[in-house]
Amino acid sequence: MYIETSSQRTRSKTCCRRRSRKKQLPPDLKELLEETVTRVFDVELDHIRMPTRGRARVAIARQVAMYLAHVSCGLSLTETGELFGRDRTTVSHACQVVEDRREDPEFDRALQLLENITKILTFCLPAAPAPEEDEELWDA
Repeated sequence: MYIETSSQRTRSKTCCRRRSRKKQLPPDLKELLEETVTRVFDVELDHIRMPTRGRARVAIARQVAMYLAHVSCGLSLTETGELFGRDRTTVSHACQVVEDRREDPEFDRALQLLENITKILTFCLPAAPAPEEDEELWDA
Protein backbone atom coordinates (compact mmCIF):
# COMPACT_ATOMS: atom_id res chain seq x y z
CA MET A 1 0.00 0.00 0.00
CA TYR A 2 1.33 3.42 -0.96
CA ILE A 3 0.97 6.25 1.54
CA GLU A 4 1.81 9.75 0.37
CA THR A 5 3.70 11.89 2.86
CA SER A 6 3.01 15.57 3.37
CA SER A 7 6.39 16.49 1.82
CA GLN A 8 5.46 14.54 -1.31
CA ARG A 9 2.11 16.34 -1.51
CA THR A 10 3.82 19.70 -1.10
CA ARG A 11 6.33 18.95 -3.84
CA SER A 12 3.62 17.66 -6.18
CA LYS A 13 1.65 20.86 -5.72
CA THR A 14 4.80 22.91 -6.27
CA CYS A 15 5.60 21.02 -9.45
CA CYS A 16 2.27 21.72 -11.08
CA ARG A 17 1.80 25.29 -9.87
CA ARG A 18 2.52 27.95 -12.43
CA ARG A 19 4.69 30.73 -11.11
CA SER A 20 4.42 34.24 -12.43
CA ARG A 21 7.29 35.48 -14.52
CA LYS A 22 8.46 38.86 -13.31
CA LYS A 23 11.07 39.28 -16.02
CA GLN A 24 11.25 38.17 -19.60
CA LEU A 25 12.95 34.80 -19.90
CA PRO A 26 16.12 34.61 -21.96
CA PRO A 27 15.47 33.73 -25.61
CA ASP A 28 17.97 30.87 -25.40
CA LEU A 29 16.37 29.29 -22.31
CA LYS A 30 16.27 25.79 -23.80
CA GLU A 31 19.99 25.87 -24.62
CA LEU A 32 20.80 27.26 -21.18
CA LEU A 33 18.87 24.49 -19.43
CA GLU A 34 20.23 21.75 -21.69
CA GLU A 35 23.84 22.83 -21.29
CA THR A 36 23.52 23.12 -17.52
CA VAL A 37 21.91 19.69 -17.19
CA THR A 38 24.38 17.98 -19.55
CA ARG A 39 27.29 19.16 -17.41
CA VAL A 40 25.72 17.91 -14.19
CA PHE A 41 24.62 14.55 -15.59
CA ASP A 42 27.68 14.09 -17.83
CA VAL A 43 25.75 13.41 -21.03
CA GLU A 44 26.26 14.69 -24.56
CA LEU A 45 24.25 17.71 -25.65
CA ASP A 46 23.35 15.97 -28.93
CA HIS A 47 21.87 13.05 -26.98
CA ILE A 48 19.64 15.38 -24.94
CA ARG A 49 18.24 16.86 -28.14
CA MET A 50 17.44 13.51 -29.77
CA PRO A 51 13.74 12.92 -30.47
CA THR A 52 13.98 9.41 -28.98
CA ARG A 53 14.27 8.49 -25.31
CA GLY A 54 17.84 7.20 -25.46
CA ARG A 55 19.66 5.71 -22.49
CA ALA A 56 18.27 6.10 -18.99
CA ARG A 57 20.94 8.65 -18.03
CA VAL A 58 20.05 10.79 -21.04
CA ALA A 59 16.31 10.46 -20.38
CA ILE A 60 16.59 11.59 -16.76
CA ALA A 61 18.78 14.53 -17.78
CA ARG A 62 16.16 15.61 -20.34
CA GLN A 63 13.41 15.15 -17.76
CA VAL A 64 15.31 17.33 -15.29
CA ALA A 65 15.69 20.05 -17.94
CA MET A 66 11.93 20.00 -18.56
CA TYR A 67 11.26 19.99 -14.81
CA LEU A 68 13.49 23.04 -14.34
CA ALA A 69 11.74 24.88 -17.18
CA HIS A 70 8.38 24.20 -15.57
CA VAL A 71 9.19 24.66 -11.87
CA SER A 72 12.11 27.09 -11.74
CA CYS A 73 11.26 29.17 -14.80
CA GLY A 74 7.49 29.14 -14.32
CA LEU A 75 6.57 27.86 -17.77
CA SER A 76 3.29 26.01 -18.12
CA LEU A 77 3.36 22.35 -19.11
CA THR A 78 2.29 23.34 -22.62
CA GLU A 79 4.97 26.04 -22.92
CA THR A 80 7.61 23.62 -21.65
CA GLY A 81 6.47 20.98 -24.12
CA GLU A 82 6.67 23.45 -26.99
CA LEU A 83 10.14 24.53 -25.85
CA PHE A 84 11.46 20.95 -25.87
CA GLY A 85 9.40 19.62 -28.79
CA ARG A 86 7.37 17.31 -26.55
CA ASP A 87 3.72 16.97 -25.59
CA ARG A 88 2.50 18.53 -22.33
CA THR A 89 1.68 15.06 -21.01
CA THR A 90 5.31 14.06 -21.55
CA VAL A 91 6.38 17.10 -19.54
CA SER A 92 3.91 16.18 -16.79
CA HIS A 93 5.34 12.66 -16.70
CA ALA A 94 8.89 14.06 -16.59
CA CYS A 95 7.99 16.27 -13.62
CA GLN A 96 6.47 13.30 -11.80
CA VAL A 97 9.56 11.15 -12.45
CA VAL A 98 11.84 13.89 -11.15
CA GLU A 99 9.65 14.42 -8.06
CA ASP A 100 9.73 10.67 -7.36
CA ARG A 101 13.52 10.61 -7.63
CA ARG A 102 13.79 13.40 -5.06
CA GLU A 103 13.41 10.73 -2.38
CA ASP A 104 17.12 10.06 -2.98
CA PRO A 105 18.94 12.68 -0.83
CA GLU A 106 21.88 12.98 -3.25
CA PHE A 107 19.59 13.54 -6.23
CA ASP A 108 17.51 16.00 -4.21
CA ARG A 109 20.59 18.05 -3.28
CA ALA A 110 21.76 18.13 -6.90
CA LEU A 111 18.29 19.20 -8.02
CA GLN A 112 18.11 21.96 -5.39
CA LEU A 113 21.41 23.32 -6.68
CA LEU A 114 20.17 23.16 -10.27
CA GLU A 115 16.96 24.96 -9.31
CA ASN A 116 18.94 27.74 -7.64
CA ILE A 117 21.34 28.04 -10.57
CA THR A 118 18.44 28.14 -13.03
CA LYS A 119 16.63 30.84 -11.06
CA ILE A 120 19.79 32.93 -10.93
CA LEU A 121 20.49 32.53 -14.64
CA THR A 122 16.94 33.25 -15.77
CA PHE A 123 15.83 35.96 -13.36
CA CYS A 124 18.96 37.76 -12.16
CA LEU A 125 20.81 38.17 -15.42
CA PRO A 126 19.52 41.02 -17.55
CA ALA A 127 17.42 40.06 -20.54
CA ALA A 128 18.62 41.14 -23.95
CA PRO A 129 17.88 44.87 -24.24
CA ALA A 130 15.28 46.10 -26.66
CA PRO A 131 16.64 48.19 -29.56
CA GLU A 132 15.67 51.51 -27.92
CA GLU A 133 17.23 50.45 -24.60
CA ASP A 134 20.43 49.54 -26.43
CA GLU A 135 20.89 53.16 -27.55
CA GLU A 136 20.47 54.39 -23.96
CA LEU A 137 23.26 52.07 -22.82
CA TRP A 138 25.68 53.59 -25.32
CA ASP A 139 24.68 57.18 -24.50
CA ALA A 140 25.39 56.75 -20.78
